[in-house]
Amino acid sequence: KKDDMLHCSNIAGEAIQELVSSTSGASSAADERFDAAIAKAQAMMADIEGQLMMAQSGLLDTASVPQEQAMDQLNAAVKGLGNAAKNLVGCAKTAPDQLGPRVGDVAKTAQQTIDAAKIVACATPNAAAQRAVLLAAKNLTANCEAIAGCAKSLASAPKNPTFANALNNSAKHMIESLTGLVQSAKSADP
Repeated sequence: KKDDMLHCSNIAGEAIQELVSSTSGASSAADERFDAAIAKAQAMMADIEGQLMMAQSGLLDTASVPQEQAMDQLNAAVKGLGNAAKNLVGCAKTAPDQLGPRVGDVAKTAQQTIDAAKIVACATPNAAAQRAVLLAAKNLTANCEAIAGCAKSLASAPKNPTFANALNNSAKHMIESLTGLVQSAKSADP
């Protein structure tokens, strides 16, 4: 049952990535970086939803890593993602032509953060705490998708103040979701 749920979660994530890839054929090379970041966020969302189903069913593997080590990994990943988001916002102001590579950095560090959050969830035997961490991670993936979409919009019109404000707000929401993730993880610490 647990293997079936994990398999379904993986298939859903792969299907979302394939769907996004197939619909982005007409995109420019610059758009591909943004589309890849959006697809990665959608795949992370599918993965987290699968993990949530497993946690709700009591099928989430536990104690794969000691809690302290899991928290250290999460803290390092959160710091990296926070820096990547700040660099993205800074790049929007100083070098908007570099938004593509910076959004790629956000997607990469977001994946590391989500992976670390899953490890934290597995490191606690408390089912309610597992769900809280995974729900916070799910919120983060939604913010990752939003920031990638905002960066894509801004890249298409770098002087548009509405798009710049949207990116700034999206970055603020991402930082808030990182804070929420860390708080959930600390609450999970036995």
